[in-house]
Amino acid sequence: TDQVVVSVNTNPPAANAGAAFTKTCTQNVNGAQIGTAPVAARSYLWSPTAGLSSSSISNPIANPLNTTTYTLTVTNTNNGCTATDQVVVTVNTTVPTANAGTDKTKCANSPAVQIGTAPVAGMSYIWSPTTGLSSGTIANPTANPTTTTTYTVTVTNTTNGCTATDQVIVTVNPLPVSGISAPGSVCATEGAFFQVNPPVAGATYSWTFDGGTPASSTASSVTVSWPISMIGTTRNVVLTVTSSNGCNAVYNHAINITQNPTANAGPDKEVCEGGST
Repeated sequence: TDQVVVSVNTNPPAANAGAAFTKTCTQNVNGAQIGTAPVAARSYLWSPTAGLSSSSISNPIANPLNTTTYTLTVTNTNNGCTATDQVVVTVNTTVPTANAGTDKTKCANSPAVQIGTAPVAGMSYIWSPTTGLSSGTIANPTANPTTTTTYTVTVTNTTNGCTATDQVIVTVNPLPVSGISAPGSVCATEGAFFQVNPPVAGATYSWTFDGGTPASSTASSVTVSWPISMIGTTRNVVLTVTSSNGCNAVYNHAINITQNPTANAGPDKEVCEGGST
């Protein structure tokens, strides 16, 4: 007789792929460590290898571009027994869409314009600069700057901290600088001379004369009279100057209608030649 002993070694190694984590734009930006500290007489193999600092150590840095499930296989090098474990690295780095709206043009005296777009749930908004804005923290404020301004909106995804920016330009066209040259009073039935001062190149004019003749005009200068019935009143003259950029300025002038003086040269006289009277 003879004997042989077959030894059975069924003691597998321990496999621990570590704790799952989430990578965002503000958390674990460069990844994080997975796995655990190495153990003697053990070999390690990770799969897949994408995003790992090493696929053959016990605790590599995982920095994948997309959500990935990593599988760790640990081998007892003394007996060849193996064990596996998995860890999930969640990647949430979706960048929001930033839309500052279309560029706008307005006159210096026209109402505010709206910029941006409708708000999106889960997003926060910051505008810079805030000058002329109804709010610097909403998606679609109104803008009423005094000069041409470029506004930048920064949109933040509040779930992952990722941001995006966009810009919009609000162009402010200046008003025509002019005025009315005219007397402060005029005798009834006599003409008062009104003139645009100074004239604006490429502009158009619109006059209105309260109770006057003519009642309106589009000329750069005009002579206007008021009837005797308006003696003792103050009439309002309005000039609207519209420049070539479509912006207009309104100028007002008050004129007093006064009594015409009485002229009396006396009765007719006769006098001999060489005499006087």
